[in-house]
Amino acid sequence: MLLTFLGSTLLCQGENQVTFDPRDAYLAHIAAAESALRLGEGASVRRWLEAVPEPLRGWEWRWLDASSDESLARARVSELGLGAVAVSPDGTKLAVSGADRVVWILDAATLEELHALSGHEDLVYHVAFDPAGERLLSASQDRCVRLWDLSSGACAFVFEGHKNPAAAAVFSPDGSLVASCSYERLSGPPHVQGVVQVWEADTGAIVETLHGGVKPLSSIAFAPDGSRVACGSWDFCVLVWELGRGGEPAKLVLPDEGVYNAVDGVSFSPDGRFVAAASKDRTARVFALATGELVASLRDHAGYVTSVAFTPDGRWLATGCDDERVRLWSTATWELSRRLRGQNAAVKALAFTADGARLYSSGADGVLCVFDPAYEAFGGVVLPHGDSCYASIFSPDGRRLLSCGFDGRFHVTSALDWSTLAEVRAHDGTCNTAAWSSDGRRIATCSWNGSTAVFDADTLEELARFEQGEGVSYVVFSPDGKRITTTARDRSVRVFDLETRKEVLALTDFAQMPHSLAWSPDGSSLATAGWDGLVRLFDAHSGGTLHVLDCAKSSTQSVAFSPDGRSLASASDDGVRLWDARQGTLVRFLWRPANGVNRVVFSPDGRRLAAASNAVALLDPEHEGEVTLLRPNTTSTWDVRFSPDGARLAMAETGGSIAIADTVPARIRGAEAARARADREEALERVDAWLAAGRSSAEIAREVRADGVLEAAERGALLDALLVRASTRGP
Repeated sequence: MLLTFLGSTLLCQGENQVTFDPRDAYLAHIAAAESALRLGEGASVRRWLEAVPEPLRGWEWRWLDASSDESLARARVSELGLGAVAVSPDGTKLAVSGADRVVWILDAATLEELHALSGHEDLVYHVAFDPAGERLLSASQDRCVRLWDLSSGACAFVFEGHKNPAAAAVFSPDGSLVASCSYERLSGPPHVQGVVQVWEADTGAIVETLHGGVKPLSSIAFAPDGSRVACGSWDFCVLVWELGRGGEPAKLVLPDEGVYNAVDGVSFSPDGRFVAAASKDRTARVFALATGELVASLRDHAGYVTSVAFTPDGRWLATGCDDERVRLWSTATWELSRRLRGQNAAVKALAFTADGARLYSSGADGVLCVFDPAYEAFGGVVLPHGDSCYASIFSPDGRRLLSCGFDGRFHVTSALDWSTLAEVRAHDGTCNTAAWSSDGRRIATCSWNGSTAVFDADTLEELARFEQGEGVSYVVFSPDGKRITTTARDRSVRVFDLETRKEVLALTDFAQMPHSLAWSPDGSSLATAGWDGLVRLFDAHSGGTLHVLDCAKSSTQSVAFSPDGRSLASASDDGVRLWDARQGTLVRFLWRPANGVNRVVFSPDGRRLAAASNAVALLDPEHEGEVTLLRPNTTSTWDVRFSPDGARLAMAETGGSIAIADTVPARIRGAEAARARADREEALERVDAWLAAGRSSAEIAREVRADGVLEAAERGALLDALLVRASTRGP
């Protein structure tokens, strides 16, 4: 079966041909790509996405594209596949090898080729720099280990001490010795024996020959103090020799779990306490060197574990796997921390820079990927909120995320680096929802205890509080920011003027409590969603009824105007409807999920609707049916909101967390986060100096907002810093 885009799409099977609308083919491609993403099949994701013509690529395409590649950079180095990768001690150069017998020296920053080292007659399995970064080792299937002078690119020496393929070679920590591993064939049992040659790096003279195991050796590493070498063995173990003593090695045996468990990679922790082993039984294992005890079995892999590498500070262990994933594990708990997407083929090797700031991985498809190990959003951002989270809303400038929940608190989080800026107890009861004013300077919250509060978004000063007696379920600002509107348990909708703090409009003709509401973009009308299954549209000035829309008596939870104000979407227990907001007529039934819909919202360009249910559906307003489903949460999704630029989607779940789906790649978001952290640190120093000089938070906020010389990023950083300080010391 072949699915292609060729004007109209053809699905061909045998002699039968069925013509599909291009949109149907697009949906099929998106569904296939989303499924491949969940299964961790990066290459399949790329194939499905790249087949979609550019004019058809919507929000979900961009989200899948960004989600499938979380690398900072990538480069195709070889068409025949890569094997090893190593980073020079100063982090400026990379050495990579591949199936075409060449060792490439690359610029680590640009991934551009600096030199191509030729001389091996077969596959190059392994490469390693010396501690000074002046020489390079390459071990090959041609039985040779070559030592290269990197200043000239010439081969300085060929070590031919192995009778069979040389699997790996490494320098000792002081650079004086080289240890390389292979195997020998014997005339009698066991017929095969692992062998390590230890030789002088300057002369090639063999210092020591070590034997162990009854299978080939696959990998080798020096202990940080240079006293030992460890080798991964296909004899289902790691062999460790103490140099200068000869004899039998210590044997760290992998448990037999009924799966072939040859070891393909080995690494010492920087403090020398642990040895990590990569095994073909889909598990990486960690042993305590002093006792030989098995400390941890790392089991998230869906294929052979091909490589292991510790960060230089020892905090993390990276594992590479032929399931196309790189994983990071905490060495404090040995728990999985992150899965890194980017390789679209088996991961063959890993290497960290000396400062741990970059992780390089090589792939069987010839692609080299660069990752930022400190990036915290691999696999998507998930923010803990605490108790049930009822709302998560981006600020109008997109820099902040406002959330609230059952505990009566609202949180303000930086949407640049996801750090918490403020946490405020707004109500004694629940905090049912929250809202931003259109200029982003004020925050409104409401509670079942009957109160609605308005705060300064930068100083946290409480600007107003309205007591309604009955529980308030929803609050929203008018488009001009001058009024707030609430829905309450007394079956009313009330509009309050923020300057006079007086009620200016009350709508009370409801049979049951209106659950939520929305203002039209031009501020001329209000729409309410009610538990009586009716959506009502009112004139926002007179309160007169414009339309009553019947949702077939299905309890309606949410309404949303399209950006142009012409359409209205409603979310009910039986699904999502699209209405003509001017005529008050049903346009189409968009989506009928098995469970009710809690929230519906338009994307800023109006081309998509997001609907929150057990999953989050992306809908095309022009067609019935979902475009794709997002499954970010473990419990029901209560709220969903787009960022103002439409690039991100925040999804709050009843379990208390907020998931962020992003259409912008990690390489861009990571740089934004780093800049935001640096800008805020500088801004905090300035704000602290102003506060120490006796200036109030309100005074500082007014001056920063009014300063026309400040760039937007600088102004935002200063206001964020002010908010951080206001959260800890008060307005």
